[in-house]
Amino acid sequence: MTEAKNKLSELLPVYKDMEGTVTALKIINKALHEKVNEDDWEDDSKPYWTKKITEIMATIMPRKTGNGYTLNSYSHSHDGDSRRKIDNEYMIDHAWSYEIGNGDYDAFYGLALAMEVEWIGTVDSTWTDFYKLADIKADLKIFLTSLQVKVYEEEREKLIKTMVKFLSNHIHFANEEKILVIFWNKSTKPEGLNTSPDYWNTSYIVGKNFLEKLASL
Repeated sequence: MTEAKNKLSELLPVYKDMEGTVTALKIINKALHEKVNEDDWEDDSKPYWTKKITEIMATIMPRKTGNGYTLNSYSHSHDGDSRRKIDNEYMIDHAWSYEIGNGDYDAFYGLALAMEVEWIGTVDSTWTDFYKLADIKADLKIFLTSLQVKVYEEEREKLIKTMVKFLSNHIHFANEEKILVIFWNKSTKPEGLNTSPDYWNTSYIVGKNFLEKLASL
C-alpha cells in the first residue's frame, strides 16, 4: 500500500496527461484488489460493500502530491484519520480533492478522483451511475460494479463496448480523460472450510475511442 501511495503522490495531478492517468488508474486497481482480499468481509449487502470500498480507497489515497497539494477524501461513509469529517457524499460515492491551506472553501482546487460503486447491480442501474462519471470533472475516475450473476458474463463485454461508444459521442468528455471500470465478483466459499472468499476482478480502462482490458486479478 505504501508503494502505491508514493507512486500516486509522484503522479498527481495528471490533468491532461493521458499516460499518467492510465498509469495511476492501474496502480489503484492493483492496490484496491490486494486490499479487498486482505480484509474479512462480513456480508455482501450494498451498504456494507460501498462503505468498505470507500474506506479502502481512503487508505490508498496519498496525503500530499509532489507539487504541494493536500489530498482529502469525501464520501458518505468514511471519516478517515486526520481528515475532516464528511457527513454526506460529495456528488459521487467517493472523491479525493486537491486542497491547499486550512480547509476553507477557497482552498479547494478540484477533484483528484471521482468514484461510483454499484454493488450487485443491473445493467440499467450501472448506466445511472456511469453517466455521473462522464459529466463530472476529476483527474481520475473509477466505476466499480458487480453485475447480477445472471447477466454478468453475457453482458460485460457488450456493456464495455457501449460505454466506449457513449464516451466517444459525449460532447464534454475530453480525449485525455479515462475511466477505470472494474467488474467485481466473488468466488464461492469452500464448503466446510473456515476461509474467506476471494474477490477477483476483470477491469478495463475506457475513453473516447479507447479500450484497454487489464490483466485479471
